[in-house]
Amino acid sequence: IAWGTHEPMPARIFANDDGKFWRRGWFIFVLTFVVGLIAQVVMGIGNGMQGGHAVVSGIGWLVYVIGLVGGVFLGVLSWIGAMRISIYDRLSAGFQVGKIWKMFRRDTGGIMRIFGMELLVGLIVGVILSIVITTLVTIVMFAGVAGLMGSGYSVESLQHMTDVQAMRFVVQF
Repeated sequence: IAWGTHEPMPARIFANDDGKFWRRGWFIFVLTFVVGLIAQVVMGIGNGMQGGHAVVSGIGWLVYVIGLVGGVFLGVLSWIGAMRISIYDRLSAGFQVGKIWKMFRRDTGGIMRIFGMELLVGLIVGVILSIVITTLVTIVMFAGVAGLMGSGYSVESLQHMTDVQAMRFVVQF
């Protein structure tokens, strides 16, 4: 769409007919690694500035937030870079900032719709995983407590434990 075409992407990109599927995936990995590294370095600098003088700490917080927001923005731009890598089968296509920026400006609404869908799907998956993980942890905790109670532990025996007994209790749990 950013090039003004409304054709589907070539099928070779999604198949491994040319044997370069893993190569394109590696190139995209390198792109996302570099983008993430840039954001982490900026956030690390901001984080390192915090904790000292109030002004420096405030600037550090601002640098951290800039790194965080910039990382999200660079992540969105990396989607376009990944598409360019897939189409042109070259790592350098994913780092052509001028062309990527031009494509972003041409269809900002489209990429923001994708970003919104990613946030929505991430939220839904996050809620579902939270429920499942909380349920599993609760079941394991109840099973552990029931097993310990069956082993002869009681609230009173837990109150009068030595350090060695407490450590054995934790290991058993």
